[in-house]
Amino acid sequence: ASGVLCTLWALEIRSRISSRYTYESGFKEDIILPPELIQLEQVRFGTPVDFKEDGDEVLVTNTDEKAYVGTPSKEIDDAWIQLLWGRYFSISEKEAKELWGEDYMIYWDHDRSGWTGGFDMFHQLHCLNQIRQALHRDVYPEIRVHGKVHTAHQEHCINHIRQSLMCWGSTAITPIKYFPGYGHGYVKSDSVHTCRKFGPIREFVSERFNGSLHVPRPSGYVDKLDNSF
Repeated sequence: ASGVLCTLWALEIRSRISSRYTYESGFKEDIILPPELIQLEQVRFGTPVDFKEDGDEVLVTNTDEKAYVGTPSKEIDDAWIQLLWGRYFSISEKEAKELWGEDYMIYWDHDRSGWTGGFDMFHQLHCLNQIRQALHRDVYPEIRVHGKVHTAHQEHCINHIRQSLMCWGSTAITPIKYFPGYGHGYVKSDSVHTCRKFGPIREFVSERFNGSLHVPRPSGYVDKLDNSF
């Protein structure tokens, strides 16, 4: 009987959480982002793989879209900068208390004063860019810390992206298609996904970093691009 009661209690809690917090309305931890900025859209993913007649594997690119992968170039670097700039912004004391409760003071920013944080999506994108750069060490040398090269950052990034993908759990179907040039079936990854619109979230982060929504720091420290993370 106790087992049945525990199961019913767990289902009740799950039902309350599911009905109150959703992907399209925001979750409990979405404290900073105004809910009206969470907008959904259907997006067909780009840059699928194709095969030439001789079997060479190629990426199918859209010249109307920014390139985030390929031979390193200023255009690609600039595209990543536009994604990531100002991703960590000043957080008010009220927000800090909501986020971290009675432990909020352990997150005091000793370099800038106040509190600093950012949406995890941008941390994930930063990690992805780190892995991209690791593929081209002739262009992006490994950063040394105390004179040593460390792999912990890249390994952290891989595991963080893994956890994020498993957390969001997309169940959009990626079909297998036969490619004559390859002679076998291969994933066709340009399927449609339901996504949160990136633009409104990116604009909000820009305004929080050093725009109209910026939270002044107690010391008067000014957040600028040349001192951002």
